[in-house]
Amino acid sequence: SVIVSSAYGVQELYGTHSTGAGSYITSATGGHRWGLLVQGSGAADPGGFGIADSTLGSYRMFISSGGNVGIGTTTPGTKLTVAGNIELTLATTGTTNNAVCWDNSGSSLLYDCDSTPADYAESYPTDGTATYGDILMTTDDMVTQTDGVLVPRLAKATASGNIIGIASNNYHDFTSAGKESIDSRDHPIPVALNGRVPVKVNLEGGPVMIGDDITISSVNGVGKKATKTGEVIVGVALGTYNEQTVGDTVLVFVTNKKHLTLADNIRAGMMNVDLATTTDIFELLQTDTTDTIWNRLTSLAKGFINGVLSVTGIKTEQIDTDKLCVGNTCVTETELIELLNRNQVNTVSPNTSSNNSNLTNNEINNVGDVTTTTTTTDNTIDTDIATTTETTIPVTISSSTVISIPES
Repeated sequence: SVIVSSAYGVQELYGTHSTGAGSYITSATGGHRWGLLVQGSGAADPGGFGIADSTLGSYRMFISSGGNVGIGTTTPGTKLTVAGNIELTLATTGTTNNAVCWDNSGSSLLYDCDSTPADYAESYPTDGTATYGDILMTTDDMVTQTDGVLVPRLAKATASGNIIGIASNNYHDFTSAGKESIDSRDHPIPVALNGRVPVKVNLEGGPVMIGDDITISSVNGVGKKATKTGEVIVGVALGTYNEQTVGDTVLVFVTNKKHLTLADNIRAGMMNVDLATTTDIFELLQTDTTDTIWNRLTSLAKGFINGVLSVTGIKTEQIDTDKLCVGNTCVTETELIELLNRNQVNTVSPNTSSNNSNLTNNEINNVGDVTTTTTTTDNTIDTDIATTTETTIPVTISSSTVISIPES
């Protein structure tokens, strides 16, 4: 039926259908009957409008009386409800692999964006001074979110602070959560939970190389290359940073751990040392500023030249050597034994230890045909070695066969 409305001056089309649901405009095409339906007062949603396939008896799209659009459903609960899968073809604006991002504005626009950096993030309230790339720490100030949950307010990290992570620029895609639960007056900023993200750094710990651990520096919120045991690590460098680097950030892979130096790893048996590359190992150990036994050994190793150690003094209970040299005069074990035998001086086993200079009968091992004088006498023994050097050793021999070497 066709009616010209005197009230609105428009043409109205209406009809009836066996369901009695409302008015249709119908046509037959290929055996199918399609219609535009305005639901009447007796329908489930009076005033609702739909496009229906009357042959199959189903709606293809439905607009509810409240303005919600449903595809595959006649009861859309949101502005757009799709019962089934959807496919989006977005205009590509990125230069690398892309992701779907949100424009962070009231229009809630979805668009293609670069996937670098690509991290998972969660928003936290901050003190308003932090910016993207800062290393953040917790404060004692607690903030109530819109969902009633209490969370700590974050600020730029200090060297002694409780470091929590890196401020991310990941505000806009589906891997960032929690912004809507924080009041805008609390300055919400995403904190990277995983993935890769830029972090501010300086050269306080030296140039940054790929694979270096990054920790907080003495500058609040700014990182550096980690060099000491126990430093809190926020990420592993995925790029380099040096004096020639443009900008103040380096890309890192987010991690949370304590730094272990090369010395720590060697001590824990986590590394194998190739003796063929000890020079490189010493160079690495020298960069470790932690006060450990390994660093002290490294400093000691610097005194070696062609296998010879030069020091100003040695204090020890025992020295084992194949040859003893004083000035330009050297004596071997055999020569020393012959010297002592000629002068009837007993020798001491190298495995024997004593807390003083007196050697008892049990501590003396006779070498060769050595005899002991039973009369207490002070003797000065002049010894001649194969060289032209003459050495004088003051010796006291007692009847109890104890040899005492007095201090000179």
